[in-house]
Order: sequence, then C-alpha cells, then structure tokens
Amino acid sequence: MKKKNVKTYNEINSEKWHNINWKKVQGKIASKQKELVVAYRKGEKKKAMQLQIEILTSFSSRAMAVRIVTTSGGRDTPGIDQVLWDEPYKKWEAINEQNIHNQKGEYRPKVVKKM
Repeated sequence: MKKKNVKTYNEINSEKWHNINWKKVQGKIASKQKELVVAYRKGEKKKAMQLQIEILTSFSSRAMAVRIVTTSGGRDTPGIDQVLWDEPYKKWEAINEQNIHNQKGEYRPKVVKKM
C-alpha cells in the first residue's frame, strides 16, 4: 500500500507564510496611509477614521506587524502574553488570531508591564 503525500496543518500554514508577497503587502499599506494623510489634510474626519480602521484590520497590516516583530532584534523574546512566534506556521496563526479578535470587536490590548 502506498503512503499518500499528505501535508500536516503546520506544513500548510508554513507554506502560506512563505508565499506572502511582501512587496505587495507593503504597497497596499503605503497606499492606504497616503489616502489617510490626504483625507486628514482635507479635514475629512469620517473618511480618515474609516481608513484608520481599515488599515488596522487589514490582512496586510497584520501580516506586516507579525513580520516586523519576528525580524526585529527582540524576535527571541516572548511578548507580554509569553507567546513566541519562532516558526512560520505560528506566524500565520498569529495573523489569523488577530483577524478573529478584530472581527468580533473583542481585541483589547494588554496593559504594558510597569518596570
């Protein structure tokens, strides 16, 4: 009996992380930020607020945030939630976890520890 070439959940998510087109992601974020600046300068507060929410909840900004955190000097240090995103599949799951919180309106940032 031949063994089927079945990929695990973690392998699939790792591939998804590696297949992100980072130039396209950066371009989308930059264009939305430019729109936001234009709206703000024109005094269009409602449009500026909508663009801020759109930027905050977009896949591009969530993916870029995870990438920045995982490539910075502190990438080996877990955050306040004690979670470390050291594998590609964990990075992909982090992007999707942020999306779930944003959709339900549940996201509340944790309080920064006082030193």
